[in-house]
Amino acid sequence: MERSGEELQPEYHRATPECPHPERWSMFDSMTAEVEVLEFLRATVTTIKPELVVETGTFS
Repeated sequence: MERSGEELQPEYHRATPECPHPERWSMFDSMTAEVEVLEFLRATVTTIKPELVVETGTFS
């Protein structure tokens, strides 16, 4: 997955009890959700095909 020519970067946060292996995640930049989360959401919406999707927050 590539967004507008941007390269994937490894997650840069340190390990925590909630995420002991941050190196398993990747990102486009520090302001977006992890690529794996975006791919999961895309697959879920593509599979379920909901009539309405509500976005609860954005960064502007």
